[in-house]
Amino acid sequence: MKITSAVISLLILAVAVCSQDNADYSLQAKVGAASAKIDTLEKVLTAAISNFPGPPGQKGDRGSKGDPGHRGPPGEMGNAALPESLLDALSVTYTRWGRTTCPSGAEVVYSGIAGGAHYTQVGGGTNYQCLPEEPIYDDINDAGVGSYMYNAEYEVTQFKASDVEIQDDVPCVVCRVKRKSSLLVVPARNVCPSNWRLEYAGYLMTAHHTHAHPMEFACMDRQPEAIPRSRSNTNGALFYFVGGRCSGHLPCAPYKHDVQLTCAVCTV
Repeated sequence: MKITSAVISLLILAVAVCSQDNADYSLQAKVGAASAKIDTLEKVLTAAISNFPGPPGQKGDRGSKGDPGHRGPPGEMGNAALPESLLDALSVTYTRWGRTTCPSGAEVVYSGIAGGAHYTQVGGGTNYQCLPEEPIYDDINDAGVGSYMYNAEYEVTQFKASDVEIQDDVPCVVCRVKRKSSLLVVPARNVCPSNWRLEYAGYLMTAHHTHAHPMEFACMDRQPEAIPRSRSNTNGALFYFVGGRCSGHLPCAPYKHDVQLTCAVCTV
């Protein structure tokens, strides 16, 4: 059987169509696979982008008020406020050794001169006295006296913050601070504890340790004055600096050996 040209042409066309169909099928498969990958990539990118914060949104409405919390435990008892009349009645007094005026905020009760027992006597009082400038005597009697009051002198060569010199007589002033209830003299420090007011700071002074008559420790102002024209070697009650003896006694740290100890007069 002979195959005509038309049949051959038809066969060629069918083969071509079949070939084209195969090619189209391969392309569609590739396109489908790529589309699936694109879908997967899109899902991954969408998930990643969702983790990044977006721009802030508008402020929302105020929420409703919450329920009240449980009542807390009672606090510590506080200080009761004193009436103004009682506060005005409170005051403390102190002697400012070496000065004729009181610090700011304190009023002068009286000013005078420092005195005490003679440094050579074994009896008599052991505290310094701030004697008024104008004494008042009672009726004179013949009972006599058994102890004596002398003037007090600086027995040191020089103060760093003052021009007083050895054998100058020591002034004093009694001061009153209103609305204070406690007085404290702090040795070895020139500042007050927290919440205390510093009235004045200075140096701790007393009699010499070799003298027969002991005296109390007094806080001498760091900028003392002298009674005018009083310099003379009368040697009554004497004021010396006080130094620490830390070798085997006071702790050598922080105390220093033979260095003048400071002091502070404080009120609260």
